[in-house]
Amino acid sequence: MALLKNHKNINYHYQLWEIDTDLTKSESSFEILPKYHPNVNTYKNPFRINQILNTRRIVKELLGKNIDLIQNINGKPILLNSDHFISISNHKNLIAVIIAKFLCGIDIESQNRNLTKIQHKYISHQDFSTLNKNDDLTKIWCGKEVLYKIHGLPIINFKKHLRIIKNNKEMIGRCEHDDISFETNLKSVIHEDLILMFNTNYQEKSNDD
Repeated sequence: MALLKNHKNINYHYQLWEIDTDLTKSESSFEILPKYHPNVNTYKNPFRINQILNTRRIVKELLGKNIDLIQNINGKPILLNSDHFISISNHKNLIAVIIAKFLCGIDIESQNRNLTKIQHKYISHQDFSTLNKNDDLTKIWCGKEVLYKIHGLPIINFKKHLRIIKNNKEMIGRCEHDDISFETNLKSVIHEDLILMFNTNYQEKSNDD
């Protein structure tokens, strides 16, 4: 594996990796963090199996011996024996991981993806841009993916409940659901033709705010 991006501060640590190793032929790789996708050996797609095995190895190296990784009923990754939170994103042969002291999300997306055909499904008039500009559409899509992954609950609708706004040069994400309301700052990092986005904090809000 090749480490492409790596940043750590007192509140969060994110990494972006490129997969260049096939772990599907290594029996010992299946023994690393086996509670994450526990039925991976029954999956039919070899590329997806390798993604998962490489993700397990990355998380293990990040967190050490006494931490375990599972998924909740909605598929959201959860750390056991840790007071930190985790989010994971895959794009082709790339894996992005963030570990944070707060509820977090991370997403990686191609800036060349044409999102105009689905913008009606996730763009709200309250987002910072409703123009047919793919650069803005990608940032809003990525930001809403991050917001969704923070809780990973299917009751949250991209268009109805999630907002991406700008305050000067800062991007701010908001969730405005009757049961879940929060605000967070979003940071984007460019790697070649890809945009990597994640939240740098988390603040619960009341519906009266």
